[in-house]
Amino acid sequence: MCVFDPQSVTTIDEKEMTVTNWKWSYQNCKESLQTSYRSKLLKSGANTEETMDAGFAEWVFDYFAKLSSEKVVTLAASEIKTEILADASVTDYDTGAAALSETTILAAMKGAYKLLPAALLNQLFGGADRDFKPAFFMDATMMQYYQLAIAALYTTVYDGWAEGNVMPYLGMDVLLFTTWTTHTFMITNPSNLVMVVDDYADVDAIQSSYEPKVSSDYIWGQFTIGFSYLKSEDIVYAYDKTP
Repeated sequence: MCVFDPQSVTTIDEKEMTVTNWKWSYQNCKESLQTSYRSKLLKSGANTEETMDAGFAEWVFDYFAKLSSEKVVTLAASEIKTEILADASVTDYDTGAAALSETTILAAMKGAYKLLPAALLNQLFGGADRDFKPAFFMDATMMQYYQLAIAALYTTVYDGWAEGNVMPYLGMDVLLFTTWTTHTFMITNPSNLVMVVDDYADVDAIQSSYEPKVSSDYIWGQFTIGFSYLKSEDIVYAYDKTP
């Protein structure tokens, strides 16, 4: 009874993920502002460091933070798609059409659904938490096709539909991936997609300094980031495989 006899065997697979350094910078020359509509909001004095009033400065910082965030989302789509196309372990579904539409998207989604591996089906039917439950990922154009297709299919719907909510399909949420390639989509669970980042990567970490020699504000930011997925076998990628 008091003997430890291990009966289980398990292995841990490792996956190497890469990151990329990204940096952006902007020179805000005071001369440009002095000759623009902002000039009447500038304080007098040719050498003042306050080239921007507080409201405009806040807008500039917020604008660059949003641009950095957009870059991150674009990187996410391109890096994940590139890896998927080179990964033989990902399940491919051939949509057979270079361009999907509101009349063909449901058939494509149904076809991809039929290829779901056992692990994803277990997550779907086992009532898993939403983070671990498979979902459709597609861009805004495909989301529009889906909404129109559902609207044509069901003439009587719940109040949420009238409010613009996106109905699940075949038990799975349909989620927006803004920079994903149009006419393609993927099925996986949200927790399978990962972002690799260091402790100092923050799109809101914007730096600035003033250089009197050139009467300019220098505004810059940088981040180290990468995107990938954990399990190839938990992805179904739908696209036109015609060369």
